[in-house]
Amino acid sequence: MKKKVITCMLALTMVFALTACGNENNNDNDTKETSKTEQQEEKDDEEVVDEDFDEEELDEDSEEETVTVEQGTVDGNVYTNESLGIQATIPEGFVLYTDEQIQEVLGVGTEMMEAADYDVDALEEGGTLYEVMASAADGSNVQIVIENTEVSAGMKVSVEQYAKILEKNLKTTYEANGIEVEASSITEENKNGLDCQRVYVTFAGVTQEYYITEIDGYMVSFAATYTETEPESIQQFFDSITAI
Repeated sequence: MKKKVITCMLALTMVFALTACGNENNNDNDTKETSKTEQQEEKDDEEVVDEDFDEEELDEDSEEETVTVEQGTVDGNVYTNESLGIQATIPEGFVLYTDEQIQEVLGVGTEMMEAADYDVDALEEGGTLYEVMASAADGSNVQIVIENTEVSAGMKVSVEQYAKILEKNLKTTYEANGIEVEASSITEENKNGLDCQRVYVTFAGVTQEYYITEIDGYMVSFAATYTETEPESIQQFFDSITAI
């Protein structure tokens, strides 16, 4: 049962801070209640984004030189993105998804899948680039995702705001699908030179863990999903996150 749950969670790990799409409730009897909840969520999101918002600081940041993000590479099991200066090691025994498999998980249409340079275009056009997806035989999975919130949400947010919205969207998504969230938290941690916000959520015997850092205006998320206690392979993955 847990293996089935964690497999379903692979798709739900796509619920990144400002691009959450899992808040739909398919029960017709709950339509009105869901609509009301979504309206409140939008209001809450605005309050989170407005917190500590400094328009003058935003204008100054907007004048900074824009960094051109290139797609990262995986050599053996080592992921590197030189344009953002980050690196991480995919755990041994984890199978990497191909670009086509990632696009299939995300529900990308055939026509889009066949387009050249889809991944790079995805960041520019949709604001989100799924760099790595990899899973193990026990259903555990890891992901590395880059998001430009100015494209995906039409606004720039701090990494602290991003983490708060991510935590809330995860909880809302699971609860809307009848999954009780048992615990959640946000803490600050440094991973080998990268200041990160750690978002931790547990539900139905499953845990999702995110380390999020902001690099040149881009949000980079290192995420993992697993059952029961954290496997050593997942801890090694998070410990391998480093600035280069």
